[in-house]
Amino acid sequence: MFSWLVPQEKKFYDFLEQYSDLSRECSGKLMELFKDFEKREELYLDIKIIESKGDDLMHKIVDELNSTFITPIDREDIYELANRLDDILDFNEGVAERVMMFKLEEPTKALNELSDILYQSAKELAAAMPLMRVKKKWPDMKKHLVEINRLENSADRLMRKALVELFETKEAVEIMKLKEIYEHIEEAIDRCEDVAEIIENLGVKNA
Repeated sequence: MFSWLVPQEKKFYDFLEQYSDLSRECSGKLMELFKDFEKREELYLDIKIIESKGDDLMHKIVDELNSTFITPIDREDIYELANRLDDILDFNEGVAERVMMFKLEEPTKALNELSDILYQSAKELAAAMPLMRVKKKWPDMKKHLVEINRLENSADRLMRKALVELFETKEAVEIMKLKEIYEHIEEAIDRCEDVAEIIENLGVKNA
């Protein structure tokens, strides 16, 4: 391999790892928001700052893709990975924003459980992403991708149960508010699975 190609490869892997780290950090802040609800305003601001860092990183990735001739993996895959990782940040912010906007008085058990699943999923992504740098380590990513899929399935079951309980115990307005918050967390978890699927497909394409 020509030595002048190495910095280009490292640069894009760096970007994707930074993005996955931001997703993990942001999801961790959201989980903390529900566990330490008295600090929700402070944690909401933290989440907004992290989401803004993601926007800056996305712009940087797009600029580099437009100016780089050779990339370590297909540029379409890099762009798709970055987009889905950015979605995770966006949905995290969307959850926190709705908590504040709807003036949620206290978190439900389901919010604590779903936010924990989201954080665990983001942690698995952050652990898997550095393994993309070395192709011989790609099989090691499988355990992280399988775990993300398991977590997403758990979230689906929890979401169904939470909605049933919601319609049984809450008033109409409260149902609408909580349902929207639940759905945003579920979307963030789904985006984690999307990233895992892209990574898995990359493993097949580049085997």
